[in-house]
Amino acid sequence: MTFGEHLEELRSTLVKAMISLAIGIAASLYFTPAVVQFLQTPVERAIKQFRVNKARAELERRYGFVPDEEAFLLSEYNLIPQEVRVHPADLLRLLQAYRPEDFPKPINDLEFSGLNIPVELLQPVAARLLTPEASATDEATRAGIAAIAARLTDDERAALLKVRGSQPAEVSSAEQVQVLKLLNRLLPLETLHKDPALEPIFSESQASWLTQFWNSFWQVDAETDNPLTKIRQAYEKKGDPRLLQRLNRTLIERLVLPQQAPNGYQTLTLWEPAQASTVALGAGEGFMIYLKASLLTGTIVAGPFIFYFLWTFIAAGLYPQEQRYVYLYLPFSLALFAAGVLVAFVFAFEPVLKFLFSFNMLLGIDPQPRIGEWLSFVMLLPLGFGVAFQLPLVMLLLFRIGIISLETYISQWRMAILIIAVISMLATPADPISMLLLGGPLILLYVFGIFLCRMMPATRRAFPEGYDPA
Repeated sequence: MTFGEHLEELRSTLVKAMISLAIGIAASLYFTPAVVQFLQTPVERAIKQFRVNKARAELERRYGFVPDEEAFLLSEYNLIPQEVRVHPADLLRLLQAYRPEDFPKPINDLEFSGLNIPVELLQPVAARLLTPEASATDEATRAGIAAIAARLTDDERAALLKVRGSQPAEVSSAEQVQVLKLLNRLLPLETLHKDPALEPIFSESQASWLTQFWNSFWQVDAETDNPLTKIRQAYEKKGDPRLLQRLNRTLIERLVLPQQAPNGYQTLTLWEPAQASTVALGAGEGFMIYLKASLLTGTIVAGPFIFYFLWTFIAAGLYPQEQRYVYLYLPFSLALFAAGVLVAFVFAFEPVLKFLFSFNMLLGIDPQPRIGEWLSFVMLLPLGFGVAFQLPLVMLLLFRIGIISLETYISQWRMAILIIAVISMLATPADPISMLLLGGPLILLYVFGIFLCRMMPATRRAFPEGYDPA
């Protein structure tokens, strides 16, 4: 066969291999999302464990130990405590909406009031609304209470008078509910927060708490320095009546209710499953990940066909005894490569991530791995393990061709361990865990390589005596 015919045969082989790769990639497009999800599993599991450990450390810091019930939720169900701020009325409305059979009473009943006040605190509320001038020491607060009281009806004033003139034990449930109803009636008023009498309450000098509280809820774009004007303009821009109710509730709670009343938002602890996911920071990163995963999956699918076409081209130029060596050692090489990849996936990922995330725990940083970086890590680490696991075959090759003797392998084991440490460092990320997980098996494979050299001594040359490559 001439040189030109060899080139034509090589071109035909490469075209067949590229067509196989294209078909493999096209066939893998459907399975790519599942492949990406599978490759994310180790890091998601590691992040969940990190958050469970973080929650356990927080409980130990708070209590000095982890209570048995909490430890059970952490270890058995991977639940972590999450603190949320909710208002009792909002929580009860949700419960009534989703479980009406358990909460059949109206929200306006005493136990479901939006302003949940014990009975012993209702009389100070009645006193403040009936006599604003005697309920506060500063003029701004008195004016604010008077602005709220001015919106009460005659029936509501009569109910307040009755509550104020009675002993706490004599206030009936119906009267308690009536007081709470009148407070709830004031919550949605659109005119309350616009009352000029409340303007001093919003000023920085009188009540900075209100401006600070509402700056977190309102997007203020006004250039004026008057906080009340800012809130008014923000409300008009938002057009959200729920924000107005929240503002009115704040006014009522701060001006009318006693300071010891358990009103406002309460902190609740909810036990929720630890959540974990990778993130994509760029607009096109998801698309690139899809292409990378498709290329990886397509290469694996088309790998046997690509290898077959390349092998038919190479085998045509080999002698039978040369082909025999390929048939003998190639399956062995593939098995070692698969073993390295399996060790990386099953044994290396979790300890490596646990070690790396331990520094996040130390520094108080919540991990949010990028999917692009993680996919590169997933592809490179198994590849490094698979290539490094070829060590016994490399040792056998060097021994069979007479470069290194068996006695050298045995006597220079210390140098071999040093070389293995360097290989482990280059083939893995910069962490000691993955280096040890690769270096340990490589030392065992080095011993296995010595065993292969003993079992397959170089007693025969690779080619017959009469063979002349020329």
